[in-house]
Formats: sequence, structure tokens, C-alpha cells
Amino acid sequence: MQNPELTPSVGPSFPPQTPNRLGEGGAARAQDVGISGEGVVKLLPEAEAKILDDQMETWHQLNTSELHSELRDSFTAGDTVMPAGTYLHGVRSFDSEKLLSVATYGILSGELKGQTEDGETHWCADFYRTTKEQKVGDYLQEVWGSNNRQQGGLKKPPMEKFLPRNTSMSKGGESLAFVIDTRIPELQPLLAKDAYRDQQGELTNIVNTPGLPINPDSDDANRIAAVLVGVPRGSIAGIVLGDKIIGDSQKIDSLRQIFGLNMPLLSVEGELLPPNLPDTTSIN
Repeated sequence: MQNPELTPSVGPSFPPQTPNRLGEGGAARAQDVGISGEGVVKLLPEAEAKILDDQMETWHQLNTSELHSELRDSFTAGDTVMPAGTYLHGVRSFDSEKLLSVATYGILSGELKGQTEDGETHWCADFYRTTKEQKVGDYLQEVWGSNNRQQGGLKKPPMEKFLPRNTSMSKGGESLAFVIDTRIPELQPLLAKDAYRDQQGELTNIVNTPGLPINPDSDDANRIAAVLVGVPRGSIAGIVLGDKIIGDSQKIDSLRQIFGLNMPLLSVEGELLPPNLPDTTSIN
């Protein structure tokens, strides 16, 4: 049964403190955050359970605080340059309930929402990562262009296959991506717990490092990140939309209602969509 106290709501109200994150015997318990299920339990040694619990506490404190994003300001002004190390989280389809959860809680690990992890990046939220300073449009053109190489006579999809694109022949046109401002100072303690940049090995028993889909020592690992727990809603700098979403006025209106006019909406080419609803709500 869904916990009514943790049900997402439109507007600037913040989620309450997540209770009882450490269970008996060093078991880390992730409480349901209003999507589905009643939470999941993964047994961890006490030291690792404390790392997870501390990370959840950091996320909660940031998610209930106002965070200033210079990248969001730049997007609003029409400058779509993303610094190297910017994160993007792709979503394959438009789902109002899931979008409402993102507006309320940010980008969180699926296991914190009652979803079973399929073997890697346990307790982490996954992101694509820019490797150089690049405009939104140039980045996505590179993803869907030069990275879409031939392999055995067939086109090989890019690693960033969940990012939006403009096409009537693919689900990419129905996709969207949240751009995360990784330069927000308050965000750095969260981002430091990254499965692909875990130099001290403290996340190995939590995340299942040997099961990572990409070798952390490979060049491809520079293009992805897996942040323990996830990132707060105030870290979202903008949302990039596929052409099928942009062409649907009801979906655009829904995004404006959920995220507010202060949230930049951009096309795959990096063009800023004009606001078209009264500014009645904001994630900050």
C-alpha cells in the first residue's frame, strides 16, 4: 500500500524525512517514495549500510533546499552550452506520474521506488555524461551521428540510446532527457559517490562493481555515471524533448504545470521553447 505521507504533489512542497532507513542487522531499507511497492530491502554489511543511509540523508537535505543552478540560468537566457561533466538522464516515454515524481524527488535509483535492479548499479541512478563543453544540439547530433556506427552491416545504437532524437520512425521522438547541473556546489558530496569513479572501492559491495555494464577503467566510462541514491530535484537545469512531445501541446502544457515556467524546455536542436502558461508552480 502506498504511503500517503510520501505521495508526490504538484508545487514547491517538499517530501518529508524518509524514516527508518537502517533496519535490523545492518540491513539498509529504502522506503517507498510514492511510485509503487512498499520499499525494498537489500542486506548490506553495517559499514556499507551506513554509506547508503548517509547518502540518502544528504539527498533529502538537498531535496528540501533551494539550489541555484547557473546552467539553468544559462538555458533560460538561450545559451545551451553544457560544461564538460554535465549529466543527462534519458526517459523513453512521456508518463505524467513519473514526471511528477521527478519534479518532487529528482532522479532516484529505481530500487528506492520499489523496482528490482537487474544486476548492476544497485541503489544508483544512472546518467549519461558529457566529456567536453558542448551545446545541447551539438551533443545530441554527435550522439546520434558519429556514434551510430555500422557493425556487421547493421547500425549499432549509441550507448546514449535513451536520449531524445527527432524521428518519426523511432521512440526517440517520444523521449525526453533531464539535464543535471553538476557544478552546483552543494551537489558535490552526492556526486562523489559514483560507481564509475569509486577510487576507494567503498561502493563495491553496494553497487556490485564487477557487474557494471561498462568497465570503470575504459574510455566509455567517461560518458556515463551512476550516482548512489540519485540527485535532488533542484539540480535539474532543463529538459530536452523529442519532436513528438514538442508537437503535442497537451504534453507541453503538462510539463509546464508540473515543473513550472522557470524550467527551460529545449528541443533536440537546443532551441528554447517559449513559456505558454501562467507561472503558478516551480520546483524551487
